[in-house]
Amino acid sequence: MNDDRPRCVSCTHWLRPDDDPRIVCRQCESTAKGNLSALAGSQGLFAQLVWAGPDVLLPGQRNQGGGGGSRVDAPMPVRLGPMNLLGAGGVVGTLQRWVAVWYKELGFRQPVWRGNPHYVMMVNPAGNKVGRPGQLDNAVTILINNLPWATEHRDDFGQFARDLNGFVEQIKSALDPTIEPPTRVQIGRCPQPTEVGTKCGELLSANPWSNSIKCRRCGSVWTRADWPKLGDAMNPA
Repeated sequence: MNDDRPRCVSCTHWLRPDDDPRIVCRQCESTAKGNLSALAGSQGLFAQLVWAGPDVLLPGQRNQGGGGGSRVDAPMPVRLGPMNLLGAGGVVGTLQRWVAVWYKELGFRQPVWRGNPHYVMMVNPAGNKVGRPGQLDNAVTILINNLPWATEHRDDFGQFARDLNGFVEQIKSALDPTIEPPTRVQIGRCPQPTEVGTKCGELLSANPWSNSIKCRRCGSVWTRADWPKLGDAMNPA
């Protein structure tokens, strides 16, 4: 097998001969497009998260049991995950930053973001319902329209894909607490040497219950027996 064949910059799988000049495989492009579509729209995951409101921000209910005295309930804990998703550095802000990076490289004028962050339905004077895409929906449209370009030019497509996948998993978990997203722990940068004498540098993450750690960029794999060596390589004395 020819080990010099190009790999997808996102999943590191081999690219097909007819993929040239793509640097992202068709499966990763399809997955990214699917995740973008899942976030947008009046019934999309982000709109559901917004309309769920306090139900996803406050776990449980206050103790409203009977009994005398002047006992005061403690403040409800706030679920930081959904708050972060809805906040300035969350889903909308992250997608808008990707738009800004792509547009800068393409030489396009930066968009002006107006309106609600999420999709809303309004009733016009005639009594008909009218959909109004939000800032997230507009960002999703831009990103989907430019995905073919990104699959040929963006070396950081893997990070873009991981952002999307993370948002989809986190929102689904927030909307349905019975869904537990896979636990992954960031452990450091990949120390695998490259052909030009530098280190790969991809941020490695691992499921504590997994038997191996794999670098998404270079494809290097470390089994549990190799983890001490990996730690030494990431943190040389």
